[in-house]
Amino acid sequence: MGRFFSDKVETAIRYIYYDLGAQRGQEGFRLLQEACREGDADAYCLLARCLYGQEYTWLGHDFTVGEDAADELIYQSVMMGSALGTLIAMRCGVMNKELQEAMPLASLKAAYDIILEKAEAGDAFCQMVIGNVYYWYDFLQIENINPEDLDSDEAFGSFIHENMLKKATEHRESRTYVAKTMDEFEKTINETPGFIKAIRPVRMLSRKEQRQPADVFLLNRKKSLMSAYAAASLRSTWFTGAEHTNPTTE
Repeated sequence: MGRFFSDKVETAIRYIYYDLGAQRGQEGFRLLQEACREGDADAYCLLARCLYGQEYTWLGHDFTVGEDAADELIYQSVMMGSALGTLIAMRCGVMNKELQEAMPLASLKAAYDIILEKAEAGDAFCQMVIGNVYYWYDFLQIENINPEDLDSDEAFGSFIHENMLKKATEHRESRTYVAKTMDEFEKTINETPGFIKAIRPVRMLSRKEQRQPADVFLLNRKKSLMSAYAAASLRSTWFTGAEHTNPTTE
């Protein structure tokens, strides 16, 4: 059994979304088909994403597009109790009032909490799903927030900004760790999902590096997927972008 999903589903996710260079997307597709035949509710959802076309999976996998079949797979995933399928059904337009009332999960919030737990534990696919919940404002429906209850568009915009920023800031701060030695850095990056502020002694840095503030890194259990460097002092502000994700950037 995989850590977050079944072995077949986790392998399929790796082939379809992560290891694109290996060109094993079709193999991942077959694994999802096998998992569906075995009654894996999450596999139904992920197989549906393959059939929705290039908005959901890489065009280079050459998956056959079939939106009607995909909608049925998503529906079955929800009815089989998949939290992943429930959240993705909101994005695919399959989720409606009737399905929400008929699904075995108690609520959309229950599905959100399940996927959030997996995301916080380090699963990248679930992190993407949670990100989409906020990017597309699905959290309004999940949290039963009615925009019409706010006085104006400006009030609504302010509410969204303040609450999203608050949630993101609280999440980041609750999962940020400081490492002052290489042992602390390796222990944290291997054992604790979240973020790390890392420093090393100034004498180990070049003069150019000594003038740079310290960076914050998103931890990943697979260290080979992300390079990281440490700097002389802790940065007080936060940054994202290619400089932190592209190891070739100077």
